[in-house]
Amino acid sequence: MGRYTAAGLVVVLAVLGAFALSRAIDRSTPVGPSPLGLEDRQSNASSKPTLVVRPRGWAILRNQPFGIAIGNGRPGWGMDAAYPSKNPHYIAGYVHGGFKGCAWTAVSNVVRTRGPERKICSGFNPPIKSFASKLNCWCAGGTAVLLTAPAREYANFRNGVGGYDYLRTVPARRCVEWRWVSIDKTMVMVKDRAVPNELGSWIFVPRSSLPLELPRGYARSCNAKRLPT
Repeated sequence: MGRYTAAGLVVVLAVLGAFALSRAIDRSTPVGPSPLGLEDRQSNASSKPTLVVRPRGWAILRNQPFGIAIGNGRPGWGMDAAYPSKNPHYIAGYVHGGFKGCAWTAVSNVVRTRGPERKICSGFNPPIKSFASKLNCWCAGGTAVLLTAPAREYANFRNGVGGYDYLRTVPARRCVEWRWVSIDKTMVMVKDRAVPNELGSWIFVPRSSLPLELPRGYARSCNAKRLPT
């Protein structure tokens, strides 16, 4: 009888020990997602809040705060933010997805999640000549011009690759505002005011869909008089 009692005691002690160990693990290793604030407090120095483009639509990406549009971020694409940002309205970072590069975007275009910091983008401010062979003017916007042929509009572009992230095809005689011509002179960044920003309004069209001689000077309407540069 004593032999069975001792064996039972060993089993009981083993069960209690396993239970105590599991409780210790539960307390030290949270399981499942936790609120953002808690994750921020628990994160180490190498882990910083990052960003994700909001699901409401495309986000305009720029070369500097309030600067020239250089592409677009698709909803859900991650952005490794470059901290700290000295501008309260814009933030720089490395945009993933199809863009794969540094850019600035409005703070309202992104939401905070958790991820790495991308310090290489903290001083992002590329000279215009690094991405454009021609600029419409040193002004605050584009120059209105009529398309001479139907054009495929793209959210993004890369030299040697062409336009990608196709959006739509628009008819000839549509009024757009050209801003800059790509280095390889195959695509032009234009503003299409017939399209809301969240559907991609600063976009790329083929250079061949525009006149051989592009007008200069700031003008938002195809019927407007060109303003001096």
